[in-house]
Amino acid sequence: GDLCGGTATGKVYRILPSGETSLFAQVDSGIEGMAFDTSAEYGSLLYISEWVDGGNGRISSIDSSGSVSIFAPTGTVGPDPYGLEFCGSPVRLYLADQDGTIYEISNDGSANMLGGVDLASQIQYGETLACSESEGGFGSYLYLAEQGDAPTGRVLRISLDGSVEVFATGFEGFDWWGVTGLKFNPERDALYVT
Repeated sequence: GDLCGGTATGKVYRILPSGETSLFAQVDSGIEGMAFDTSAEYGSLLYISEWVDGGNGRISSIDSSGSVSIFAPTGTVGPDPYGLEFCGSPVRLYLADQDGTIYEISNDGSANMLGGVDLASQIQYGETLACSESEGGFGSYLYLAEQGDAPTGRVLRISLDGSVEVFATGFEGFDWWGVTGLKFNPERDALYVT
């Protein structure tokens, strides 16, 4: 029931409904993405994607006491891991690397490119992932906030077999950054974009 936030200096904060904050965990690298497993398929843990000095990425897990364990070690995923999201049935963890590669990470920490396809040539700069698992208007897809310079500010829809299509455009932001965040509401009938 608490909100968690991560920093570029490796701090994970717990934020209570009152707005009070406390340090929950600390890692030795910058935190880019966070996802919580509510299915228990991955142990009901908080997962974070980390950018480790030297241009290496990894994923760590944090248990309810704040204890950190490396889940997918350096070299398992790309050098700039950003978006992290649970999606699908059975549940799988997905990671968007900034170079556009999207990884499917199994519950043993091993990673493969989504659908066995390298999507880097179709995606400029991957940022945040959001998952829609519904039979409604959004369907069962991953949505990716994409940054780039031409065109800027796109939201891409990605099927779990690795096909990509442009879903929405026109979210131009500061300089070339464009879209940085995506989140579905609990009913999965609205997608919020920052």
